[in-house]
Amino acid sequence: MEVYCSPNTEDIEEFLKNKVNTTLNNSNKILHIVPTMILLRRRIRFYRFLLGPNLNLKNVSRAKHKEVRAEIRRWVGIYEVDEFIRSLVYQSGMEVLSKTESAVILERVLKANPDTNDLSWLTMIPHLIELFRELALTGLSVLELKECGSSERWKQVIDIYATYLEETEGALDFGQAGRMLLQEKSFHEYDELVMDGSFLPILGKHHLLIEKFKNDGKNVTFLLPCDLSVPNHPAFEAIFKAYEPYVPREQWQSIQQPRPASFFVDRFPKLIFTETASTHLDQSFSLTKFYSVEDELTYIVQRIAGLAKKNVNLKKIAIITPQFMEIRPLVREMLEQYGVPSDVPRRPLLHLPQGRALKSLYDISLDPRGRGEPYLDLDMVRVIMHGNVIKGSPELVDVLENLAAFFTDCTVFDDWYRCIDSLIEVKEMVNKEEHLYHPVAWTTREELTGLRKIISRIQDVSKQLISGPTDTINNHVQNLLRFLKTDENLIPFDEELLERLESISRLLDVQNRLTINSLEFGARLTALFVEQEGDVIEVTSQDETELALEAPMVTVTGPGNVEFQRYDYVFLCRFTQDMYPEVATLPWPMTSEVQANILAKTTENKIMTGKDLDEFYTGRALYHIYSAMNAAKVQLNVSYSQVHEGMNLTPAHYLHDIARVIGLEEEEESEDKPSKTIEEVLEEAKVLRRPSLVKEVLEEPPAESSLEPITDKIFTVEDVAIYQYCPRRLYLQKKHPEHLMYKSEFHLQSYAASFLYGAALKKMIKDYSKPMSVDIESGKIKNKLLRNASQYRQEAEKEVRPLFPFSRRLWATVRLQADLFLQSLIRLVFEHDYVKEQLNQGNISIRLQWRLIDRQEEIRVNDFIFQARQELEIQYNNARKYYLSTSNRQEFLYFTSRNELEREAMEKIKDWYFELKRHFFRKDSWAIKQLQHFVDMVKANEFPKQVGGHCMYCPYQHICQERNVSNAYVRAEESN
Repeated sequence: MEVYCSPNTEDIEEFLKNKVNTTLNNSNKILHIVPTMILLRRRIRFYRFLLGPNLNLKNVSRAKHKEVRAEIRRWVGIYEVDEFIRSLVYQSGMEVLSKTESAVILERVLKANPDTNDLSWLTMIPHLIELFRELALTGLSVLELKECGSSERWKQVIDIYATYLEETEGALDFGQAGRMLLQEKSFHEYDELVMDGSFLPILGKHHLLIEKFKNDGKNVTFLLPCDLSVPNHPAFEAIFKAYEPYVPREQWQSIQQPRPASFFVDRFPKLIFTETASTHLDQSFSLTKFYSVEDELTYIVQRIAGLAKKNVNLKKIAIITPQFMEIRPLVREMLEQYGVPSDVPRRPLLHLPQGRALKSLYDISLDPRGRGEPYLDLDMVRVIMHGNVIKGSPELVDVLENLAAFFTDCTVFDDWYRCIDSLIEVKEMVNKEEHLYHPVAWTTREELTGLRKIISRIQDVSKQLISGPTDTINNHVQNLLRFLKTDENLIPFDEELLERLESISRLLDVQNRLTINSLEFGARLTALFVEQEGDVIEVTSQDETELALEAPMVTVTGPGNVEFQRYDYVFLCRFTQDMYPEVATLPWPMTSEVQANILAKTTENKIMTGKDLDEFYTGRALYHIYSAMNAAKVQLNVSYSQVHEGMNLTPAHYLHDIARVIGLEEEEESEDKPSKTIEEVLEEAKVLRRPSLVKEVLEEPPAESSLEPITDKIFTVEDVAIYQYCPRRLYLQKKHPEHLMYKSEFHLQSYAASFLYGAALKKMIKDYSKPMSVDIESGKIKNKLLRNASQYRQEAEKEVRPLFPFSRRLWATVRLQADLFLQSLIRLVFEHDYVKEQLNQGNISIRLQWRLIDRQEEIRVNDFIFQARQELEIQYNNARKYYLSTSNRQEFLYFTSRNELEREAMEKIKDWYFELKRHFFRKDSWAIKQLQHFVDMVKANEFPKQVGGHCMYCPYQHICQERNVSNAYVRAEESN
């Protein structure tokens, strides 16, 4: 066995070029194994160019990845390690259980045992299947596996594993088949094994392959990303621990060629984590700090868009971060806004809208919340209707979303029918004039009855899906295909989806060993359509839809996936303490102790304790950071944020290592002055910056969209206030009044509460309509009204509740809000400034009378008409009158934000609105001046979007034409 080392992928590829040319001349063939799919793709690109003349392809540059890969493998057996094992299994013709069949057997085992027949165990089936495959690949017996762990939970899982193997009915588990083939297959077609990249740790399956070639007298070559010119570099400690048991380190050979060190990014990897001398900084490295993760990712995406504008090859750009799967959807969406493609695998069938809808139709009968009965909640109906599988649903999706708040507690079909019937009754009671914001007022009776038919069709389809006979998995898929093509309740499924189902069906020809009922088939649908597409070798590649290997896409991946990769621009983001170092994740319920014992039994790596293994994984995390930093060829951008989801973050402690490379250290505390943190030191040295968002991304600065002028010239005072909150909001209200309705629970509860408050106020004033003599000091009448507020609300509820057929849960909030509104008004009236003034003057009693009115006023400014209303008159001592509006609570429900500064600004606008309304009825110059300014802005067609946290509560959020990403406000200016 031989070990060759270089951290530079170019050196490795030059070595491979010489080796492959030699073997081809000798008619030999190499088995080339790599640890990751991303490295597999790079090596396939390398072989495509190296073997170009030998490849039997009409157009190599336009060939699909699958075609290129198959042709290359005629000359070199290049595989990712798990892909290689899958290819052995599925090409062997052995009776092997698929994941779906394995999962069905395991589910039956769990349900047969009273101790494991519960939701907590059943939800772990996918994880247990993965664990069992790995355990089978070790070749250890049940007794040996039990000895590897001391916990009762581990022993219980191994007992389940033993029962599972007994129930496989003579067929082999995938792991068992893989182990058998690695042990018994001759591999006569290969003359040498090349292990390219670091396998950390070397597992039993890797060791078995190594030993197979070694025992057959064939050479084994390890190609490791180590820099042997830096003795004992901490980043390589994990590699040393993993490979020294196979080849002593003194026998390792360096194939590293001199690499230009003109720029900091070239010198940085050699110096990081070491005590060597520092080096000067240049523009090839940047360290940036942001307020939030959203700001950080926005900045990165804008930088990439700027690079794309300068014609930088996108496949030379990488975003690297732990937990990269979490941010991939967000980054993809943001990149798409700038027209920048990202390297994201094809979505599994059940991640497509129609695929999700199909699964939900099965889940109606399978959801454990139904306790054996059909279960249908709002989320499931949304998935089904948005999936466009039920006839009539595309036309009624908006109706469902408009009325969604009324369905939040529907969980069975009868709930849905009852709720929709109630809304049909509401339709007869509401109109757009009196109930402008009520969603039912904007819904037709035909739409409501159509929605009821949709629910009925969903019920019928879900029943038919689970009514089939017990059959094989393959026949279940065939029956499903026929049903999807012929059922009269269904919209024709997308041809691509049907083709993928038929492809899976062809791959399932061998899955005839096990018969299952329709419920078991539905329960395994996710495993069947998600895992099956990645479990069979013909469809395993993550870039199957990529037309060419050189497709220009930004890569989004993790630090552990970029060894031997080279990118011009690397964005190493989310560099915070919670992300770095990466935490090793082991399959439940495996622990470090268990894995250490398994490694000791199945490999040359005799890690004796779980603590030793934990230290190994810490070293591996350090190596992964090194790999990410070494991947940058032109520029390395390291960034982190201070806040994520309300949690304060701190930078990774590796920030100290970065600082030492450029000769900076955290100051020690002294009596004279407090010490500076490493962040403060870096900021003072202008190494750590707080950049503004990139402004030169687009061809020209984003301009306001050309807006069609508003022709309406009649406005209310409330309209003027809305303009102060957000001018674009008023524009959209005038242009799209059909979207004015409230839809969310938040809005509708407050809207219902305002109606309930108004009705309760009428009843209270009716009882106290005559002039009252009020004892200010004792507050007797005020306290009585406060105590009776809920009683008036209860009486009013009989009239108002039929308009809002919410569940009891939602109505509890409506009642609480209405009580608070009414009590607030009572305090306002009885604690008015005039009342306090009388008390200060020694008057302990006043005469009070209130009454409901309809006071309206108009003011004309140029050709614009402004209107205002007041509904409550309060008179003190038969002289002083005050007026209040009670209906405006319906107008301003959505103007709120979680941001403290924004809330303060909104409070100021609210105060300004009340001031305007007082001056409006006086028709004084101050009011005219405010209205004239509004007229000037409307005539100038000035309706900019006021971006902020309040946007999430705006009823026009979904149609607002401005992108939030390009309007994000900057929290920190760039350092000078």
